[in-house]
Amino acid sequence: MNLTVYSANPSGFAHEEEQLREIAKILSTDPSDKPVFMLTNVLIGSHEIDCILLTEKGPILIDTKAYQGKISGCENGNWWTESDGKIVDIGKNLFLQAKNQRFAFVERWNPIVEKHLRSQIPRYQQIFFQVWLYFKQGSFFADERFNPDFIPWLSIVTRDSLLDEYEKISNQYRIGLVSYKKILAELGLSDQESSPVSLKDEGIPEKDTSHSAEPYTDETKKSDEKTEEKEKPEQKQDTILSTRTEPAPVLIQKGTIRISLPIRLQSRSPELLAAISEASTYLELNRLDQALNLADYALSIDRFDREAQDLKYEILYRLQRGEEAESFIEEILRGEG
Repeated sequence: MNLTVYSANPSGFAHEEEQLREIAKILSTDPSDKPVFMLTNVLIGSHEIDCILLTEKGPILIDTKAYQGKISGCENGNWWTESDGKIVDIGKNLFLQAKNQRFAFVERWNPIVEKHLRSQIPRYQQIFFQVWLYFKQGSFFADERFNPDFIPWLSIVTRDSLLDEYEKISNQYRIGLVSYKKILAELGLSDQESSPVSLKDEGIPEKDTSHSAEPYTDETKKSDEKTEEKEKPEQKQDTILSTRTEPAPVLIQKGTIRISLPIRLQSRSPELLAAISEASTYLELNRLDQALNLADYALSIDRFDREAQDLKYEILYRLQRGEEAESFIEEILRGEG
């Protein structure tokens, strides 16, 4: 996942920081290049939520718990854990805590969706998001009085099950980078609080407070450009173009039926991301012709890009060109798109 972490407020607990780093590390090792924004220690009304993930599957609220072992509890009374014969009273009802955090977030989330995401998230799906209780590795829930699986928005999660729980979420919205930025702005977060996380990172990077940030001026930009030019190896442009090859599609055959599933390139060029972002913006503004032109341009850069394909499909339907939209999907499935 293309993970970016936003620290809304400092954490006051060592276990919380450790678990947040663990979550970031797990997410950053997922091979998907979909953008995910991880917001930590976010105040929502009178509640502080340890972690909010903004994803294409909708928001996910995570409450970190520094407990390990067998977890027990129900809708009423305190929850507790048991490990090596030792019972630890957690001192609160975690179901009720998760429920209250969810309601607080719904009150904050619904106006944001109405303002910025009405075309991407249908009204009836605004409350379709998850709350995860994140425990230490090896923990599991076991209490015959209560089954979290019957609560569609609640999950008990550890590092071993996090990615599996994410894959189980059936929602999938087409939220562009512009829309993500609008959500962050509504929550009072900006790029100044962000830190990108790559596959090589061990989790949330430590902030360097040894020196204050210097303003990025034109002179700084020129200096950076000169430095980059010196570091670039001398290579002819036509050589670079000739080494770029499209990945071979996966062929699936059953009887006489043969389907070619294209595999898209892992890296996404800035030009492609910009075209998708602009297309998403025009889609939000209901300027469908401009959105379609940009979606086609994005597909001309990378015809295997899933987000660009989804955008074009939705735009064609919004333009009431349903047959063309279905033909477009058929071409993709046959490997002809």
